[in-house]
Amino acid sequence: MKPCLLAFLLLLALTGYSQTFINRSVVTIRPGTILTIKGNWINGQGGVFAVNGALHVSGDLENHDPAYGFRNATGKVVLNGRVQVIGGSRPVHFPMLELTGGVKTLEQSVMVGFGEREAGYRLLLQSAILKLNTHTLTLHASSPAAIQRTTGFIESESNSSEGLGRVVWNVGRAAPQTAYVFPFGNSRTQSYLPLTVILPQSAPARAYLSAATYAASATGNRPLPAGVLHFKDASGRELAPRALDRFWIVGGQDMPAGATVHLSAVYRDAEWNGGQGAPNTISEKNLTPMYWDGGGWATAAGGANASANSLSVSGLLLAKGIVTAHDSGAAASGSEAALLSESGLKVMAYPNPSRQAFTLSVRHSREEVWSVRIFDALGRLLETRKDISAAATFTFGAAYRPGVYYASVSAGGEPKIVKLVKTGD
Repeated sequence: MKPCLLAFLLLLALTGYSQTFINRSVVTIRPGTILTIKGNWINGQGGVFAVNGALHVSGDLENHDPAYGFRNATGKVVLNGRVQVIGGSRPVHFPMLELTGGVKTLEQSVMVGFGEREAGYRLLLQSAILKLNTHTLTLHASSPAAIQRTTGFIESESNSSEGLGRVVWNVGRAAPQTAYVFPFGNSRTQSYLPLTVILPQSAPARAYLSAATYAASATGNRPLPAGVLHFKDASGRELAPRALDRFWIVGGQDMPAGATVHLSAVYRDAEWNGGQGAPNTISEKNLTPMYWDGGGWATAAGGANASANSLSVSGLLLAKGIVTAHDSGAAASGSEAALLSESGLKVMAYPNPSRQAFTLSVRHSREEVWSVRIFDALGRLLETRKDISAAATFTFGAAYRPGVYYASVSAGGEPKIVKLVKTGD
C-alpha cells in the first residue's frame, strides 16, 4: 500500500466533493485531528483508516476492503448525516462509532470495538435510529456500558420477515449478575423496547450473547421464529388469541453448556391489548412467559409487570432462547395449565389453584429421584428440595402469600416448569 497524504483528503472534503474514494491507501488520523468527508465515502480494496482522532462522514459509507476498512485505533467515526446507509461488499469494523441523529440503515454487517476489555462506550446512539435491516451488529467490548444512548435505539425488526437483525455482544469475562441492555425500539411507533439480559454466572473469555426481537402479526402471531414448528399448547389449541404479539430470540456463543440468563423485556400496549388493534383475549396481569423447548411451548419462570409493560423471565436456558408470553388464566385449569410441554417427565400439581398448600408428584420412566426449586413471580428462589424419591410427593407453600409461583422440576434432564396459583381466603 502507498501512503495517502492527510492534507490531500482534507482538500477533497473542503472542496465539496459528493463522493470520496479511498483505494489501496493507508490514512492515519492523528489524535486531536478531525477529518470530515462531506457526502458519500467509498472505501475500495486496500483502503485502510487508522483513526486516532475523529472521522466525520455526512453521507453513505461503503466498504469493499476485506480487512474491514479500519485498524485497531483509539479514535472514533462519527456519522452525522440525516439519513445514511452503511453498505458495500464487505463488513466494516469501526474502532468506535457515534451516530449523531437521524436514521442509519445497515446494508452490510458491522463490528464495533477491538477488545473485550475496552472501557467506556463503543457505540453511541445519541438520538439516532439504527436499523439492522436483517444484518448483524457485533460489539467486541464486554463492558455493559459499551452501548450508550440519549433517545436513540436499535431496530431489530426492520424490513425482515422474522425481524432477525441481531446484536451480538462480547461478554467475555463478565462477572456474575452483569446486566447487558440491548436498546431495541420500533421506528414506526417511536417506541423504546429495551431487552435486559442478566448473566447469573460468570462468562468465559471470548463468550458472546446475541439478541433480537420483532413484533408478530396481530392475526395469528406469524411469522414464527426460525426453528419453531407450531404455536399450540399441549392440548393442540392455537395460542395466538391469548399470546403477546412479540417474540424475543436470545442465544449464546462459547458459553458453558447449560448456561442460563434472566431477562427483562418491554413490549407495546398494542401487542397485547385487543382494544388497540390486537385481536387478543388477554388479561395483561396473567401474562406468563413461555419458551420453545424444541418440540413444544413450555412455561418459563417469571411474569408481567402491567404498569411497566414488561416481562421478566428467570433461569432461561440460552439453548432454549425463543421467548414470548401467553395469558395463563385463559388456558386450561389445574396442572394442565402449568405444563405446556412434556417429554418423558410428568409433573402433577394439586390442588392448583390452592388456598393452602400445593403437592407435587412426578412420574419418570427412568429416574428414581427428582429435585424441585420454587420461585416467586419475580424469579426469586424461595426453596429447594433435592433427591426426592420417585414414589414420594412434595408438599409446600402453606405459608405463601396469594400470588403466582413456579416449580422447576428436574429428574436427570431438562427441568419442567409448573405454574402455581395461590389464592386468598
